[in-house]
Amino acid sequence: MAHLRLSLRLTLGIFLVQALVLVILLWNGARQLGTGQERLLEQHALEQSQLLAQTLAPAVAVADRASLLDALDTLKRNPHLRYAAIFNTSHEPLAVLGAPPPLQQPVFGPLRPQQQRGAELLALELPILQGHAPVGLLQIGYSASPLRQAAGASLRQNLLIAALGLLASALLVSYLSAPLDRGLHRLERALAALSGNGDLGQRIPPGRDPLTPVTERLNALLDELAASRAELRGQYEQALKEARRLNGLLHGINAVVWEVDPRSGQFIYVSPEAQQLSGHPPAAWLAPDFCQRYVHPSDLDWLRGFLTHLGNAADTFTLDFRLSNHINDTLWLRMISTTEIREQGPVLTGLLLNVTDEKRNEQRITYLADHDPLTGLINRRRFQEKLEEQIA
Repeated sequence: MAHLRLSLRLTLGIFLVQALVLVILLWNGARQLGTGQERLLEQHALEQSQLLAQTLAPAVAVADRASLLDALDTLKRNPHLRYAAIFNTSHEPLAVLGAPPPLQQPVFGPLRPQQQRGAELLALELPILQGHAPVGLLQIGYSASPLRQAAGASLRQNLLIAALGLLASALLVSYLSAPLDRGLHRLERALAALSGNGDLGQRIPPGRDPLTPVTERLNALLDELAASRAELRGQYEQALKEARRLNGLLHGINAVVWEVDPRSGQFIYVSPEAQQLSGHPPAAWLAPDFCQRYVHPSDLDWLRGFLTHLGNAADTFTLDFRLSNHINDTLWLRMISTTEIREQGPVLTGLLLNVTDEKRNEQRITYLADHDPLTGLINRRRFQEKLEEQIA
């Protein structure tokens, strides 16, 4: 197919937008969920460890290893616990669960709470106090892997739900856009046939879709066009001449925006279209001697006076003059000017149009008014005027 069906393009576009939004939302939700769970784990682990340190203080004070081992054994039910160890003030182990890393506390330094958070592990070292005196040290580590696994499972479930939602929305959009797609294809086929043979008698067949009002309006427009063609058929020759004249005036026209400093009469800005109009680049127009070099000598004084004349801001002035282009052909240009007041002073600004064809057409029309277009001889009206002059 030369192009995709409308319903397919709409479905694909909406699907891509929804997919992008859902991916961003799921990624952000998973990130926030993971961060929140890790913070909750950190807070819970710290509170649980502090409570455990307080509970173990009496047994640590008397070095009751059996009680300490029983206490650590109850921690095995915690899925996040990686290791736990209890030390006396000399950093001698009293009870150990798992494989704890070396202590970060100095052997002969004061016991202080320490916390270290890595990618997969939260490590705590808390002093065990009896009253206000330290009697030991609790070392405990919690893993974030179960949380990450739970977050991953939640993300997979959300992705599955999102995929099902995207599929359902794609099917719904395809279903809803199918009538519009059929109407567009019907309209396209009819317009292609109309443009192929130019028969204004062709009508778009009716249908049951959202474009039915459009097709009815187009059919009414075709009726109006057919009536207009029949009405204009008798005026074909006159309309053809007018069209040729307008085409001669407007063909290849290229307006140039320009600005002139009225104090010096020099161009201070011309738009890039100046090169297409005259063959001279904008930089050449800004040269101080541009008018002297390229403006026809008979029009130079008129143009200089025009470019140094300041009128009211509401007034518009027009001047036609001749200019030599880059291959020394003479162009007729029409300059439309108005005065603009700026902070640095008044500036002349306006448009520059190529009216060479218009000037030539004027000369041709003048010739045809007095001459026969086939023989080149003066016509009957001009002959009658000449005869009357001679008789007089």
